[in-house]
Amino acid sequence: MSPPVRLALLGFTPFESDQIRATLAPEPQARVHYLLTDDLGSSSLAVLNADHEPTVAEVRRQRRMATSVALGATPCVGAAAQMGRVFNAAVLRRTLDRLALATPAVSE
Repeated sequence: MSPPVRLALLGFTPFESDQIRATLAPEPQARVHYLLTDDLGSSSLAVLNADHEPTVAEVRRQRRMATSVALGATPCVGAAAQMGRVFNAAVLRRTLDRLALATPAVSE
């Protein structure tokens, strides 16, 4: 099996982060396994709160929008994908898996 993909969760409340973590919990049949963090710099991908302006600004500052999935009502131009606040867990996972398989890993 390949090493886990480092995924930053950015700008979410603890409740929202827990929901996303549950969505991405390791599964035996999963194509990609995720190591979740809050550090964008050491991550290959990110899921960001599109409605939290400081988070969006930081992702833009680090030029990481193209490797991010934005969750929320506010459009994030340049994001790899955008989903509404009430997200479908299976769609989120498939979207992240597609991005993970197409994005080079960040070396530590």
